[in-house]
Amino acid sequence: NDAANDGSRVYFSDMQTGKVHVLENGKVSTLTEGMEGVNGLAVNNKGELFILDGKGLRQYDIQNKGSKVINEVVTGGDGLVILDENTYLASRWQGQVYLI
Repeated sequence: NDAANDGSRVYFSDMQTGKVHVLENGKVSTLTEGMEGVNGLAVNNKGELFILDGKGLRQYDIQNKGSKVINEVVTGGDGLVILDENTYLASRWQGQVYLI
């Protein structure tokens, strides 16, 4: 559904399977799974991955392979753009756009 990169890795989401995959050094692996409706992805300038899924906006810890929901309003999110360190623009399939 979506793709994002941090300059060395490409992350991409699969809404049907609830997984986020990563392409690194020519190999694809599953980064995380069990994310209902996973779609929008974005990476900030610190290399942190942000994910929109059925529970809201998550900040994913790539090193520790865990996430925390940082906004529960934008469920069923679609597109995600990081505007600055604390501000995000997220859209939903229902035609809504949120400034977080």
